[in-house]
Amino acid sequence: FEVIDKPCCAVSADSQGSLCQRNGSACADRNTYLYFDGSHPSNAANEILASKIYSSDVQSYAYPFNVKQLSDLDADFTHPGLISDASRDVIEMEVQ
Repeated sequence: FEVIDKPCCAVSADSQGSLCQRNGSACADRNTYLYFDGSHPSNAANEILASKIYSSDVQSYAYPFNVKQLSDLDADFTHPGLISDASRDVIEMEVQ
């Protein structure tokens, strides 16, 4: 990102610098800004975050599972570490 220290849009004083001004101006190239307004990442930043959370194996992005791994888990919660043994026992008792 080229701009990381200010938002893409002109922020409103009423929102304490968090939200864009109604009918205010926005930057010409949103992909160069880390933040769209005073509180929210830009679409470009969200795309990077979503990609990391979905498929990264780096624990600082997604731990203990990334979203892809979670979607691949069996519905019976058999993956070790997903829930405690005691919780697993209770679930199995309820299912039977």
